[in-house]
Amino acid sequence: KILEKIEKEELVYSDLAATTIKSINQHEDSTLAWETYDLEKTKSELEKFDFQGKAINNKLKLPGIPFGVKDVFNTKGFTTEMGSSIWKGFTPGNNARVVDSLLAEGCIIVGKTVTAEFAVHGLNQTLNPHNSLHTPGTSSSGSAASISRGMVPFALATQTGGSITRPASFCGVWGMKPSFGMIARTGSLKTTDSLDSIGFLTSHGENLRLILD
Repeated sequence: KILEKIEKEELVYSDLAATTIKSINQHEDSTLAWETYDLEKTKSELEKFDFQGKAINNKLKLPGIPFGVKDVFNTKGFTTEMGSSIWKGFTPGNNARVVDSLLAEGCIIVGKTVTAEFAVHGLNQTLNPHNSLHTPGTSSSGSAASISRGMVPFALATQTGGSITRPASFCGVWGMKPSFGMIARTGSLKTTDSLDSIGFLTSHGENLRLILD
């Protein structure tokens, strides 16, 4: 719907930036979905799409779509801490392959979403957006909660056991756990080589194919 509205000139990228910033400012204190984010950078990068014109934007599959990255993926512009104090402040200096793939199609990283330590089962600070007394689903909880609160249209996630499907269910959003090996794991935390899968969470079922493609 975002891309359709932009194509019809019912929405511009500065509007999208304002909505993203407003939603995070309004809900983050009661959700704690983000490990780190940069709203000024998000605003600046989104506004560039208003100036470069349709001819350039139309060459991209997801021009100017903001997204979150679970904090188990390498990112150049943000620390990658794996939910652990051991990795506090770590900067890998490169992006995970899936992150680069999304950036190449025009997506904009808003920040890193909270994960359980080393993407295992321990609870973290993220709160269930529907009931703060309930769990948001542990490992990919920050990604799921950020979607549920309308902060971003989608966010990267990982699953070894149920770390996409569980938080999707608990937070009331759509989760995509592709077939094992479909999306490259290069530059992401390895937990179990025979089970780890890269996927994502999003706000609407109709987004699943577009983002997967």
